[in-house]
Amino acid sequence: MSREIAVLIPRANIWRWKNEPADKYKTFELNLRRTQDYDIIRSFARDRRAKQIFSAYVRLSKLFVSLAQGVPKFHKHVHDMRIQVVKTIDRVRGSLGLTNVLGAFNISVSTFRQWSMETFTSCFHSIVNKCNRIYPTQLSSPEIATLKEKLLSPQYQYWPISSIALDLLAKWNSAAGLKHLVQICQAVGH
Repeated sequence: MSREIAVLIPRANIWRWKNEPADKYKTFELNLRRTQDYDIIRSFARDRRAKQIFSAYVRLSKLFVSLAQGVPKFHKHVHDMRIQVVKTIDRVRGSLGLTNVLGAFNISVSTFRQWSMETFTSCFHSIVNKCNRIYPTQLSSPEIATLKEKLLSPQYQYWPISSIALDLLAKWNSAAGLKHLVQICQAVGH
């Protein structure tokens, strides 16, 4: 040790070091640490839940690696890969908890539930490409046919779309929303 460093050490420490036995500091800390690390590894190897949690984090990290390739548009990339994201979250949520996993993706619970319904529900699509089982307030096929007839009728030729939609909602007593009717009108070509 250089003299400059020795000057910086308090004299009480130097006195204590000189009066303590020399074998006090030899490998004691390393042996203790080795034993503790070995006990932790052994308990991890025996604990099934710890293995599940570790496996879940490995799965998440693999997904993050594939997501990170598109970092400039991360949220768009997550949205584009939502089927894979939902499947991964479903696999690891039992070990890590749903809120913890969703926090890692910065996804709300409602967004996750919506993506889950879209991913796992087998359905048929409507004219506006929305699943009728997931979005039950859509119009049925006969209602869409009636709407199309009205839109193509010369009697309603100069009516605004919202007026036609409201007129039909009043007659049908339907649960469909005005926005959905307007989307159908635009899809039909009015």
